[in-house]
Amino acid sequence: MINGYLDPASGSAIIGAVAAGAAGAGVAARTMMAKMRLKKRSADGPELDESSVVDEPTQ
Repeated sequence: MINGYLDPASGSAIIGAVAAGAAGAGVAARTMMAKMRLKKRSADGPELDESSVVDEPTQ
């Protein structure tokens, strides 16, 4: 017994929704990791290492 029907457009919409959810989860995880690093860095003190120094462009 078949309870429902999915046309081809429904399948691509489902795949798109899953891909968008995965991308959203990735962005959320990346943002949370950046916030945790920033919080840890500010708790450690105002020490600067060479990787955090940005050269200003000369004019």
